[in-house]
Amino acid sequence: MEPVIRAARGCLLGLALLFGLQLALAGAASAHATVARSDPTDGARLAAAPAQVSITFDESVDITLGYLRVIDTTGKRADTGAVAHPNGRANTIAVSLRASLPPATYIESWRVVSADSHPVAGTIRFVVGNGQLDATTPAVSVVADRTVRVAVDVVRALSYVGLVFFGGAWLVLTVWPAGRSDGRARRILSGGWVLLLVAAAAEVLLQGVYGAGSGFGHLLDGRLIGSTSRSAFGRLHALRLVLLAALGIVVFAFPTPRRRRGVEQALAAAMGVGVLLTFSGTGHDAVVDPRWLTIVSDATHLAAVSTWVGGLVLLVSVLLRRSEDAEVARVVPVFSRTAAICVTVITVTGTYQAWRQLGSVSDLADTGYGRLIVVKVVLLAALVAIAAGSRRIVGRGDGLAGLRRRVGIETAIAIVVLAVTAVLVTQPPGRDRMHTGSRSAVVALGSGRSVTLRVAPATHGTVVLRLTFTPAQRPALTLTAALPSAGIGPLPVPLVRQADGAYTATAVVLPQSGTWSFDLVVRSSAFDSVTATAQVRID
Repeated sequence: MEPVIRAARGCLLGLALLFGLQLALAGAASAHATVARSDPTDGARLAAAPAQVSITFDESVDITLGYLRVIDTTGKRADTGAVAHPNGRANTIAVSLRASLPPATYIESWRVVSADSHPVAGTIRFVVGNGQLDATTPAVSVVADRTVRVAVDVVRALSYVGLVFFGGAWLVLTVWPAGRSDGRARRILSGGWVLLLVAAAAEVLLQGVYGAGSGFGHLLDGRLIGSTSRSAFGRLHALRLVLLAALGIVVFAFPTPRRRRGVEQALAAAMGVGVLLTFSGTGHDAVVDPRWLTIVSDATHLAAVSTWVGGLVLLVSVLLRRSEDAEVARVVPVFSRTAAICVTVITVTGTYQAWRQLGSVSDLADTGYGRLIVVKVVLLAALVAIAAGSRRIVGRGDGLAGLRRRVGIETAIAIVVLAVTAVLVTQPPGRDRMHTGSRSAVVALGSGRSVTLRVAPATHGTVVLRLTFTPAQRPALTLTAALPSAGIGPLPVPLVRQADGAYTATAVVLPQSGTWSFDLVVRSSAFDSVTATAQVRID
């Protein structure tokens, strides 16, 4: 039994490192706030300069740590500097322009913090007068310093690790009060609790420099800290710190008299729910409608995971190592029933999350996100089978050695499930990839070659472009988009080559409906250059 326990404990420690490493090395998990429309539209040609420019996003944004600036191609400011949310609309930002602006190309450079706490930035260009739109992409500050972004991801990962380790507190508050005086159990629980506290405080400090695009040198900047504390992110983290402090008193104080344990348990449950909601209220689920359902689903998912895995940690690391078989026989049946409920809740809420994130059933096989979902489902099925066997042993009341082996295996599989989840949260959801509602055009390139351009969704706003060559090749590409009927463009479209050989461009804004022309220059060599045009109707 001892080797199984040591292996399980090693896996638990490895999970903390894996979870942090996966999030630190991965890119963004999915798109954050994106431009829904702008006035003027990107690439527009105007007879005269407008009094103000505005940008509307698909979710509420915070401008406190960001900006909206308008400059000409020489870098001279054309705005008055007073950025605001017009008419109190939290998803729109606007700034007034100086009077009598001369004919020229003007560039709106913007940076905001989306409702899920991640900073986003970009540019929009328009022309006043008859001049040519300057197609040169202007320099834009990086969305976030890489070391700051890595620190943010690692600290958030450690928050979840702390949540899992502290999640076993329900055992000592209910069926195993003796665990409060066990040194090993207290170290596990207090370690998770301290990790939660430290990570929450660190997230508040990091959010300021993360949102403003600054470096660690501004970590203690009072202006940035003040701006963060006034945001929803800061208020939720302040609430988390208060609730954690109160929970620490409940869990680690002297044992409560038996007659008052019901009140203690109710208070601890209420505060625990509050802590979980502070996690769900600061992530992607806080911006997906219906918000109340996605937040409740995510918080319930977290509660089930932390209850189940936190209980397993105490069971493997402490309780099953003790010699009091009577105590084990009393605690394990309760944990077994609770674990079965948790697995059911995880399955239901996880299915809902997957349905909400996947664009179609085919994404289960066609995307990395979908394939990881399949792996997780298979592991959960194996886990349910092993847990069912453990429950049969518990029901017979014998075979404690067999139960220990099964719980060790169950813990190991649970660690793998959480490791898969750690990778899963770094993957772009299937809904963010190509899905139904797309339109495509095939253009011949000569010599038996062709390229397929697909736009998804085929509606104006933010879209994803995908270029696939037949036969597969790796040429140098230049792609621009234009809507001649509205005088928009040409707009340069940056392309990124994918592992499957296709080229994609994400978060491309096509501001109006109509038949868009995509001009493609393909350079296979210094002597082989082909120009082609694909036309796609955008609703």
